[in-house]
Amino acid sequence: MEGLNLQDINEHAHIMAHLQKPDEGEYGTFYAGYIALVPGDGIIEVLRDQKQAYRTLVSSFPEKVRFDAYSPGKWSIAQVCNHINDTERIFCYRALALSRGEQNPVPGYDHNAYVDMVDVQNRTLQDLLDEFYTIRDATITFFTGMPDAYALRAGTVNGVHTTVRALAYMMAGHLFHHMYILHERYGKLRDQG
Repeated sequence: MEGLNLQDINEHAHIMAHLQKPDEGEYGTFYAGYIALVPGDGIIEVLRDQKQAYRTLVSSFPEKVRFDAYSPGKWSIAQVCNHINDTERIFCYRALALSRGEQNPVPGYDHNAYVDMVDVQNRTLQDLLDEFYTIRDATITFFTGMPDAYALRAGTVNGVHTTVRALAYMMAGHLFHHMYILHERYGKLRDQG
């Protein structure tokens, strides 16, 4: 391709690495708590840093307690990890749909029904972590390849006006939320292992 060089491309390709937090009108009120958990405006860095922090946390639980819950009727540790993986995929699909100009509403999902439909009995925590790393790496690649102009592309997700950048922050906030729960509520199981 004559006349095209990497320096020109890099100068004109502004990626979402330093994407600012979304404004309140860019997401549903349910997600405000998740977005508030995300520090600063460098979402790609946050998404990358979370990988090791999540691995360290989940790896601190012995495999033998992976099917235990902190209270009757609550998800097991393995179910929480699987839910995190499912939600990462779903949020990234939503971002893909909006970034491509999807005009149809993107549906919500029943996270409890999804958890109930998955048998995690043959899954180890390491296996679930490996799956998370694969999904998160794909998420990071998706967002780092996206021009800044796509960040404010919007559509209806689960009945609510949502932007692409809000979904990036929702993903990070969702993981922080569950990391906190794993640490605070499931932490006693670590000691029993």
